[in-house]
Amino acid sequence: MTASGTTKLTPSALKFLPPELRKRWKDARVYYSASGDTLFVKKTRPPKQTYAEAVAQFRKLGKLIKKRELQEAIARARAKR
Repeated sequence: MTASGTTKLTPSALKFLPPELRKRWKDARVYYSASGDTLFVKKTRPPKQTYAEAVAQFRKLGKLIKKRELQEAIARARAKR
């Protein structure tokens, strides 16, 4: 069985980390992957931009695309199916 995902480290989970990592990993989000007798844990980086910032950026880009260009791109994509 293999399980993987992301989670936020709880204070009880920090007890299993070496002492030098506990302070740096406090309240960190981590990616984990577990299978058989192996557990892999990696600290994730904070996002570079928020969801709202990404939406605002896409809206700016959307204003630069003409309706005709969008329709042509959709037609090409459908033709490739």
